[in-house]
Amino acid sequence: AYDEQLVEDVKKLRDQVKKEISSLTEELFSFQPATYVRHLREMKPIVATIVQRVQRFADLLKAKKDEKGVVDFSDLEHYCLRILRAPSLEHELKPSEAALYYRAQFAEVLVDEYQDTNMVQESILRLVSNDDEATGNMIMVGDVKQSIYGFRLAEPSLFLQKYNRFTKDGDGGLRIDLAKNFRSRKEILDGTNFIFRQLMTETVGDMRYDDDAALRFGAQDYPDKQVPVECVWINEAKEESDEEEQEDVTAIQLEARWIAKKIKQLLAEPFFVYDRRLKGERRLMYRDIVILCRSMSSASAMLEEFRKQNVPVYAELSSGYFSATEVSVMLSLLKVIDNPYQDIPLAAVLRSPIVGLDEEALAR
Repeated sequence: AYDEQLVEDVKKLRDQVKKEISSLTEELFSFQPATYVRHLREMKPIVATIVQRVQRFADLLKAKKDEKGVVDFSDLEHYCLRILRAPSLEHELKPSEAALYYRAQFAEVLVDEYQDTNMVQESILRLVSNDDEATGNMIMVGDVKQSIYGFRLAEPSLFLQKYNRFTKDGDGGLRIDLAKNFRSRKEILDGTNFIFRQLMTETVGDMRYDDDAALRFGAQDYPDKQVPVECVWINEAKEESDEEEQEDVTAIQLEARWIAKKIKQLLAEPFFVYDRRLKGERRLMYRDIVILCRSMSSASAMLEEFRKQNVPVYAELSSGYFSATEVSVMLSLLKVIDNPYQDIPLAAVLRSPIVGLDEEALAR
């Protein structure tokens, strides 16, 4: 007997692969090599024109910046490199007189977030430091697993080349693995290692998540207690129902609702946490809970949802005082008092707790 669902899943995967292979065959292998060469020749004048337009734009932009006496961050990097690098026909990275002056000034060159360094920055660093890796004075700190600035031309390969070349005994560059984590409980680290050992390889993520890359438990003051890690997937698909209308809920709202429900559950159980000041356990309070988001752009929507769920919450938002929901509603009310024909402020007041209309009443 076969599991019908598994058979169906395998069939779907097979059909998907067949479709992708068919698409690749049609896209990449439908022409003779001579046809590809002809296409390249036909495209050459078009590509050359685009290159000329981009270069012309760069020249005009530079002229405008020179006229106004301004530079951007990228300009500063390139002007700095031009000052520190001696002219060379071989395009070698030879230090100029200015670079040698700064080399003499620096006992050590310390670089943080090295995994996000680009080639221009790497060249500047090499020019102002002792470039000999055996006796060099440049100390780099970084974690290629945290490299997220490829779109800004960051070169994680610079980090990886040194990571793979440097040794733990310092032969040709000393590598020190700072793998111990002193913040988290062992369960957090075990859960993270369990997931990333399966996800991160040299193909996906540029490095293998081996024992050297894994997080190691270093915090000794937590009590010996099993606190399992939970991983939750939230399905954004709307559930089928007989209702004609369904609430249009965003992924952030769904996530906030689940978190609020979990918080209420933990407080009701009750759940106990370790307090370093008391050097013992006490009952969980709201202030013990921190919600870490990928970015703060979702914080406002989460705050609103938590308030609806009667969960006290606080966040330092860069959006400022006047964009807070309560302040925004009061500003809308003042605008309506000044001029009741302003549609958007009027709708904001009618939907707010001041009037409390629902969508149907508002539409009427």
